[in-house]
Amino acid sequence: MNTYNSPEELNPSQKKAVSVINGPLLVLAGAGTGKTKVITHRIANLIKNWISPESILGLTFTNKAAKEMKERINNLLGSETASKIFLGTFHAFCIRILRAEVANTRLHKNFTIADEQDQKGILKLAISELKLKEDDVNIGLFVSLIGKAKQDLKSPLQYKASTQGYMAAIGARIYEKYQDTLIAQNMLDFDDILMYAADLWENHPDILAKYQEKYKYILIDEFQDTNYAQFKLIKMLSDKHKNLCVVGDDDQSIYGWRGAVVENILNFPNMYPNCTVVKLEQNYRSTNNILEAANVFISGNKNRHSKKLWSENGVGAKIKIASLQTDKSEAFFIANQIRKIQYEYPELRNSDIALLYRSNHQSRLFEEQFRMNKIPYRLVGSNSFYDRKEVRDAVAYLKIAVNPNDDQSLLRILGVPPRNLGLKFVESARAFQKGNMPLLKVFQSQAFLDTLLPKQKSSINAFTAAANKYFSMFSESGALAQKARAYFDEIDYLNCFQKIYRKIDEAEDRRENVIEFINAMGQFEMDKTSGTNEATLTNFLESFSLSDDSDKVEGDENKNAVTLMTVHSAKGLEFPCVFIVGMEQNLFPHSRALQERDTDEERRLFYVAITRAKKLLFLTNAKSRFKYGTQSYQMPSEFLDDLPESLIENLTVRDVPVNDSHLNDAFKNFYSQFESNKDQQEE
Repeated sequence: MNTYNSPEELNPSQKKAVSVINGPLLVLAGAGTGKTKVITHRIANLIKNWISPESILGLTFTNKAAKEMKERINNLLGSETASKIFLGTFHAFCIRILRAEVANTRLHKNFTIADEQDQKGILKLAISELKLKEDDVNIGLFVSLIGKAKQDLKSPLQYKASTQGYMAAIGARIYEKYQDTLIAQNMLDFDDILMYAADLWENHPDILAKYQEKYKYILIDEFQDTNYAQFKLIKMLSDKHKNLCVVGDDDQSIYGWRGAVVENILNFPNMYPNCTVVKLEQNYRSTNNILEAANVFISGNKNRHSKKLWSENGVGAKIKIASLQTDKSEAFFIANQIRKIQYEYPELRNSDIALLYRSNHQSRLFEEQFRMNKIPYRLVGSNSFYDRKEVRDAVAYLKIAVNPNDDQSLLRILGVPPRNLGLKFVESARAFQKGNMPLLKVFQSQAFLDTLLPKQKSSINAFTAAANKYFSMFSESGALAQKARAYFDEIDYLNCFQKIYRKIDEAEDRRENVIEFINAMGQFEMDKTSGTNEATLTNFLESFSLSDDSDKVEGDENKNAVTLMTVHSAKGLEFPCVFIVGMEQNLFPHSRALQERDTDEERRLFYVAITRAKKLLFLTNAKSRFKYGTQSYQMPSEFLDDLPESLIENLTVRDVPVNDSHLNDAFKNFYSQFESNKDQQEE
């Protein structure tokens, strides 16, 4: 029985988007206009109209967004109904298809997903086998080149046919060798996930027809971020019933550098002439001064869907602009300003404040100033728990236990713990490889074992015995944490850190991290008991491999600390008070965009930055910045000129000394006054 009732708080535009049942629908959702509410209530309304939850597919870009949608659907419909709807990322959806249809792909059961380090390792191997000099080849360039080819759904042969020039010819050879190696190791990389799914549907119309019949109603979140491969998959899947709802904002398309095609959302009404277009323009986040500045600024981009944000949150404070003498002065000013804001707005906590910058390297001076003056902060975009070496090594051990063909994982952990199996040992093993024979199989061949020293032979026999034993044990679901603990004990991984690291504290910390990782496996298994998927090691590794930046925030999200992050990382977030720093030519807008004379995406990025602020917005720039060992003169960003004068307040800032001790003393004087006044208020 359906219990959903359309809530009164939906505004007219939201109600219209929710009420459309059949046919293509484009929802242009401006920043802060409640797009997640629209998507979840639209799903609830579909089910209210007797559409089966199993026939609904909801796709988004981050695990965090998918999790939030699932929670909201649970609240609207109950967990039993919600569990029947697929809500997840593109990659999670395509992996599910590939697992189910693996017999119709070039992969074998229990394939694994190559991470960035695996990719680089395989590329180095490909370069070596092609007799190219690694010093002459930019690994990062070819990772990007191959990724772009796959996003465009080009196989090595198609890429070779479509390119010209010396570098392209080398790239085609490397791509072909790289892909052959991935297949031989029963692996696929992140971009392969979409390409394999598209290839599967293209070559097997009967399989495509099965999924078209299964998923009759499709909803896509953040449609402006889709690349060519994602759009092709969506179009193929929705072509039969054409019940496709896409939600997004072309003004927030900021991922062109990683393959997003803004034309997908711009041209949607032309591709689907009968589509309904709904604009969500009422903003629930910001004051009207902030929104009007954003509206005026983004209107400078001509190729866009017109929309104008407005709010019932009042006019609000003007946007404050401060120009400082140096980059150090800028950091001092903001540290000082944070205390001043908290004095004027006692309700604001540190966690209500965010500092946004164009590039990660800009965080250093602010971190130093915040540490010096005891302002707690959290840095978004730094290495997460799962990026630590000992955790990555633990993952490599588990990947071997699932996929014995995975040479990259094998080579990663061959010397952890130390086994006297160095480079010469690996070179010797490679000489025994025939065709695409996995190294683990070479290690077990008698001919190879006969060439080893007694200690090496003993080490490799113990290693392969454990790998074989746990390959069998992990093939069955359940008891993941217990099996992992036994596996790591048997190969002496948990106790090896004392042998590797001289400092006892460091060794113990790394061991504790591995134990925490085992705990994560146990938690995964507990979470799966109420779901439909089995708690297998393959599923655990898959969830790990499909984690994204939204899962990798360093520190406790509930910590009362100022947030430091790039504008790209801030998309989807909101804060009562926002500082956008480094508003200078060649910094924001970035020099690369200026050189290419294409600042549209940079302008969209600044629009995203502005619309993160709810009440207070500060823009700062430095007149000089320390670069390459000298002070370099900086020009203010051209973006500042496009903000209406009636909406901004230029702060008169007294030049502050750049000497660190003077800065610190000046801050301490202010801070002591702030604390004194605060104490009096509390009394």
